[in-house]
Amino acid sequence: PEMRTVAVDWLVLIHHKIFKFKENTLFLTIQIFDRYLSKKDLNTEKTELLLLTSFMLASKHNEIDYVNMQETLQLAQNKFTKEQVIEMESEILSKLDFELLSPTMCEYFTLYASYLNLSEEKINHGFYVLDIVLVDFHMLEYPNFTIIQGALTCSVTLKYYH
Repeated sequence: PEMRTVAVDWLVLIHHKIFKFKENTLFLTIQIFDRYLSKKDLNTEKTELLLLTSFMLASKHNEIDYVNMQETLQLAQNKFTKEQVIEMESEILSKLDFELLSPTMCEYFTLYASYLNLSEEKINHGFYVLDIVLVDFHMLEYPNFTIIQGALTCSVTLKYYH
Protein backbone atom coordinates (compact mmCIF):
# COMPACT_ATOMS: atom_id res chain seq x y z
CA PRO A 1 0.00 0.00 0.00
CA GLU A 2 2.78 2.48 0.83
CA MET A 3 4.54 1.84 -2.47
CA ARG A 4 1.30 2.35 -4.39
CA THR A 5 0.59 5.57 -2.51
CA VAL A 6 4.01 7.02 -3.35
CA ALA A 7 3.78 5.88 -6.99
CA VAL A 8 0.29 7.28 -7.55
CA ASP A 9 1.13 10.53 -5.75
CA TRP A 10 4.13 10.96 -8.06
CA LEU A 11 1.97 10.18 -11.09
CA VAL A 12 -0.66 12.75 -10.10
CA LEU A 13 2.11 15.34 -9.81
CA ILE A 14 3.68 14.67 -13.22
CA HIS A 15 0.27 14.33 -14.84
CA HIS A 16 -0.84 17.78 -13.65
CA LYS A 17 2.47 19.68 -13.62
CA ILE A 18 4.41 18.31 -16.60
CA PHE A 19 1.98 16.83 -19.10
CA LYS A 20 -1.32 18.59 -18.33
CA PHE A 21 -3.24 15.72 -19.90
CA LYS A 22 -6.96 15.11 -19.72
CA GLU A 23 -8.14 14.05 -16.30
CA ASN A 24 -9.32 10.71 -17.68
CA THR A 25 -5.75 9.81 -18.70
CA LEU A 26 -4.76 9.87 -15.05
CA PHE A 27 -7.72 7.73 -14.01
CA LEU A 28 -7.18 5.24 -16.84
CA THR A 29 -3.49 4.96 -15.89
CA ILE A 30 -4.35 4.12 -12.29
CA GLN A 31 -7.06 1.72 -13.43
CA ILE A 32 -4.61 -0.17 -15.68
CA PHE A 33 -1.99 -0.13 -12.90
CA ASP A 34 -4.39 -1.45 -10.24
CA ARG A 35 -5.95 -4.08 -12.50
CA TYR A 36 -2.52 -5.45 -13.39
CA LEU A 37 -1.41 -5.49 -9.74
CA SER A 38 -4.58 -7.36 -8.81
CA LYS A 39 -3.33 -10.18 -11.04
CA LYS A 40 0.40 -10.13 -10.25
CA ASP A 41 2.68 -8.93 -7.44
CA LEU A 42 5.79 -6.99 -8.40
CA ASN A 43 8.92 -5.74 -6.68
CA THR A 44 9.54 -2.01 -6.28
CA GLU A 45 11.53 -1.55 -9.48
CA LYS A 46 9.02 -3.47 -11.60
CA THR A 47 6.19 -1.49 -10.02
CA GLU A 48 7.79 1.74 -11.22
CA LEU A 49 8.12 0.25 -14.70
CA LEU A 50 4.46 -0.83 -14.56
CA LEU A 51 3.31 2.66 -13.58
CA LEU A 52 5.29 4.35 -16.35
CA THR A 53 4.13 1.86 -18.96
CA SER A 54 0.52 2.18 -17.78
CA PHE A 55 0.85 5.95 -18.16
CA MET A 56 2.22 5.54 -21.67
CA LEU A 57 -0.61 3.17 -22.64
CA ALA A 58 -3.33 5.39 -21.16
CA SER A 59 -1.94 8.46 -22.88
CA LYS A 60 -1.89 6.62 -26.21
CA HIS A 61 -5.63 6.04 -25.82
CA ASN A 62 -6.63 9.50 -24.59
CA GLU A 63 -4.17 12.07 -25.89
CA ILE A 64 -3.12 13.42 -29.26
CA ASP A 65 0.40 14.13 -27.99
CA TYR A 66 0.87 11.01 -25.89
CA VAL A 67 3.84 10.01 -23.76
CA ASN A 68 6.36 8.52 -26.16
CA MET A 69 9.11 6.01 -25.46
CA GLN A 70 11.83 8.62 -24.97
CA GLU A 71 9.71 10.58 -22.47
CA THR A 72 8.90 7.36 -20.63
CA LEU A 73 12.59 6.53 -20.30
CA GLN A 74 13.36 10.09 -19.16
CA LEU A 75 10.64 9.93 -16.50
CA ALA A 76 12.34 6.79 -15.22
CA GLN A 77 15.67 8.63 -15.26
CA ASN A 78 16.90 5.98 -17.71
CA LYS A 79 16.61 3.14 -15.15
CA PHE A 80 14.94 1.01 -17.80
CA THR A 81 15.66 0.16 -21.40
CA LYS A 82 13.35 0.51 -24.34
CA GLU A 83 13.13 -3.28 -24.48
CA GLN A 84 12.01 -3.47 -20.84
CA VAL A 85 9.23 -0.94 -21.48
CA ILE A 86 8.08 -2.84 -24.58
CA GLU A 87 8.16 -6.10 -22.63
CA MET A 88 6.09 -4.57 -19.82
CA GLU A 89 3.63 -3.12 -22.34
CA SER A 90 3.20 -6.59 -23.83
CA GLU A 91 2.82 -8.15 -20.38
CA ILE A 92 0.15 -5.61 -19.36
CA LEU A 93 -1.82 -6.18 -22.54
CA SER A 94 -1.56 -9.93 -22.10
CA LYS A 95 -2.57 -9.94 -18.40
CA LEU A 96 -5.53 -7.67 -19.10
CA ASP A 97 -6.57 -9.65 -22.20
CA PHE A 98 -6.08 -6.51 -24.31
CA GLU A 99 -9.03 -4.92 -22.48
CA LEU A 100 -7.52 -1.63 -21.41
CA LEU A 101 -10.56 0.56 -21.66
CA SER A 102 -13.39 0.52 -19.20
CA PRO A 103 -15.29 3.46 -17.78
CA THR A 104 -13.35 5.33 -15.12
CA MET A 105 -14.50 7.35 -12.13
CA CYS A 106 -13.58 10.43 -14.13
CA GLU A 107 -16.02 9.60 -16.93
CA TYR A 108 -18.85 8.86 -14.52
CA PHE A 109 -18.15 11.98 -12.48
CA THR A 110 -18.15 14.12 -15.63
CA LEU A 111 -21.44 12.58 -16.74
CA TYR A 112 -23.17 13.18 -13.41
CA ALA A 113 -21.69 16.68 -13.12
CA SER A 114 -23.18 17.56 -16.51
CA TYR A 115 -26.60 16.22 -15.43
CA LEU A 116 -26.39 18.37 -12.31
CA ASN A 117 -25.18 21.33 -14.38
CA LEU A 118 -22.28 21.97 -11.99
CA SER A 119 -20.12 25.04 -12.44
CA GLU A 120 -16.51 24.65 -13.53
CA GLU A 121 -15.39 25.55 -10.01
CA LYS A 122 -17.48 22.75 -8.51
CA ILE A 123 -16.32 20.26 -11.14
CA ASN A 124 -12.69 21.15 -10.37
CA HIS A 125 -13.38 20.66 -6.67
CA GLY A 126 -14.85 17.22 -7.40
CA PHE A 127 -11.81 16.22 -9.43
CA TYR A 128 -9.60 17.40 -6.56
CA VAL A 129 -11.50 15.06 -4.24
CA LEU A 130 -11.15 12.20 -6.75
CA ASP A 131 -7.40 12.87 -7.12
CA ILE A 132 -6.99 12.58 -3.34
CA VAL A 133 -8.97 9.33 -3.35
CA LEU A 134 -6.78 7.88 -6.13
CA VAL A 135 -3.72 8.10 -3.91
CA ASP A 136 -5.26 6.33 -0.91
CA PHE A 137 -4.85 2.54 -1.17
CA HIS A 138 -7.61 1.94 1.38
CA MET A 139 -10.18 3.58 -0.88
CA LEU A 140 -9.89 0.62 -3.27
CA GLU A 141 -12.24 -1.31 -1.02
CA TYR A 142 -15.12 1.05 -1.84
CA PRO A 143 -17.11 0.78 -5.07
CA ASN A 144 -16.38 3.52 -7.59
CA PHE A 145 -20.01 4.64 -7.43
CA THR A 146 -19.71 5.37 -3.71
CA ILE A 147 -16.56 7.44 -4.27
CA ILE A 148 -18.18 9.34 -7.14
CA GLN A 149 -21.24 10.08 -4.99
CA GLY A 150 -18.94 11.45 -2.28
CA ALA A 151 -17.10 13.68 -4.76
CA LEU A 152 -20.41 14.92 -6.17
CA THR A 153 -21.74 15.64 -2.70
CA CYS A 154 -18.60 17.60 -1.86
CA SER A 155 -18.92 19.52 -5.14
CA VAL A 156 -22.62 20.33 -4.81
CA THR A 157 -22.30 21.52 -1.22
CA LEU A 158 -19.12 23.52 -1.89
CA LYS A 159 -19.24 27.00 -0.43
CA TYR A 160 -16.36 29.37 0.00
CA TYR A 161 -16.19 31.60 3.01
CA HIS A 162 -14.09 34.74 2.80
